[in-house]
Amino acid sequence: MLVKNDPETLTVSALGGGYYSFAQRGFYGVKNSGGKVVIEARWKSVDKIEGDHFVVSQSTVRGERFGIIDNAGNVLVPFIYTQFQKIPSEMLSAQTERQKYVLFDFSGKVLIDEEWDSISKNYPTKPLSEQGNFIQLEKDRNLYRITKDEEGRLVMSDIRMLKNVFGEKQLVKIKNTAVSPGLAEMAGLYSELFDRSVEYIGAIFNNDSTGVINLAWGDNYKDLLLEGLNLRGGELTGLDVPEPEITDTKEGTVTYVCHTAMNYISPDDVRADGTRTTRYMTIDIHFKKRQNGKLAITKVYASRKD
Repeated sequence: MLVKNDPETLTVSALGGGYYSFAQRGFYGVKNSGGKVVIEARWKSVDKIEGDHFVVSQSTVRGERFGIIDNAGNVLVPFIYTQFQKIPSEMLSAQTERQKYVLFDFSGKVLIDEEWDSISKNYPTKPLSEQGNFIQLEKDRNLYRITKDEEGRLVMSDIRMLKNVFGEKQLVKIKNTAVSPGLAEMAGLYSELFDRSVEYIGAIFNNDSTGVINLAWGDNYKDLLLEGLNLRGGELTGLDVPEPEITDTKEGTVTYVCHTAMNYISPDDVRADGTRTTRYMTIDIHFKKRQNGKLAITKVYASRKD
């Protein structure tokens, strides 16, 4: 669509709000609906966000870098980011040179003064106000969620789940160190692994060797592990579950770690000669035994090594 009949200038697309991007000599700028240039064509890319603010990029000695300017050319966010991505209808995610992420609102204001290891949205095309939707953040292997309350305010919280642990309702924090599947599915997966692990630890402490074997090698548990690895159709080739290890004793409690090592084969990982590579995963369940003899799960970790 041409805003103005200029043989050297081609309007590329409508940006919204009465603004249009145009290309000139290999660079991009912005015009208003009347054809007036409001941002000169000197940027490698241009995209409109809220109000009269734009995400633009330029070449630097370190490669293409993104920042935010207004329609007067004032720099609102410096050109230090390798990428800006819209989280539909909610906010912007910017990637740093260290491959960390920062959250901005659509006006270019930093939402949370933190850098994150990863950011994802449960239902990417739906607003946060939609039931069951959230933005999930990961930092130092801890998971957090951003939701929106009834008044439209953003609410951030740790992922904690109320679980039935050995006859007691407990609020347990679920931590994630796995590579796959995506973050949006992780909490549900670890909730299931947690439930099975509680049964498993109970069987160990009750010296129920049959229960331990059934839980470790039962079809349901094996399928759950494979599905959690996104490897349904694969095969478990080994499972080593030693006795729980005591790691700390204080304040009338004993802290244990139950370390499970698992070897598996991916259904998609086939070599040229037809053989398949064996992979490795560990699951660590941290729990405490109180003076009254009751157990309390504190953390669940999983780590996949390819």
